Amino acid sequence: MMCMGCCRAAGNAGAGGTAKPATSRGNELDEERKRLADLEAAVKEQAAKMDELRRDNETLRGYQSLLDFLLTFS
Repeated sequence: MMCMGCCRAAGNAGAGGTAKPATSRGNELDEERKRLADLEAAVKEQAAKMDELRRDNETLRGYQSLLDFLLTFS
């Protein structure tokens, strides 16, 4: 059977490649999971900031409408 290079592409030994220790791959996976969790936390933080900005913007629009109303009848 002919080698298709699947093992090497996956980072495993095969077709002259060198095997990564399982602990090394596990550590890499843990680091990537931590990075993903950090990114998800940053996305949530940015979403919260955007919500706050939207509320502030709505408040300012309300004040502008009130000011326009008061100026109309003054």
